[in-house]
Amino acid sequence: MATPKVIKNFNLSVQGVGFIGLVTNVTLPSLTIVTDEHRAGGMDMPIMLDMGMEAMELSFEIAEQNPDIIRNFGLNNQNGVQLIFRAAMQDDTVTTPYVIVARGMITNLELGDVTVGEKNSITVTVSLRYLKIVENLIPLVEIDVDNMKRIIAGVDELRAERDAIGLSSLNVFNSITSFLS
Repeated sequence: MATPKVIKNFNLSVQGVGFIGLVTNVTLPSLTIVTDEHRAGGMDMPIMLDMGMEAMELSFEIAEQNPDIIRNFGLNNQNGVQLIFRAAMQDDTVTTPYVIVARGMITNLELGDVTVGEKNSITVTVSLRYLKIVENLIPLVEIDVDNMKRIIAGVDELRAERDAIGLSSLNVFNSITSFLS
């Protein structure tokens, strides 16, 4: 009988600063493909066409009004804040590393209620432009909006699109230029 893998513990670092003992929870991003329904002649039912992805967000709660977090709010470089989520994932007998690397912009700070004698937590939301998920040193997903990459289980789903519009390499540009000559 298989038992589920459980995240036994985790840490989050933001801009290289670790927040062990301070981050109380992390809400990992949803990965959602935007689809459009298509049904034409000769089709008994519609199929869903991949139209790209929805925006990704990661959020976390930190148990204090932390200046290292607050000073990174809304930076103009929308790819400027790097987060690394590291977890110990365990089944019955084996503990494996689970790592998420993300970059984006802090778009929301919920500074919360301040009450005497209680933790004054803040909730942080980050709009992501880069995400990489690695389990036991094996990359599972890498999404890089700026470089138009969506790599799933080692397959770059957007490579043909990048090639077609001339973003993959200079070789593509050279082959098109010579074709047009």
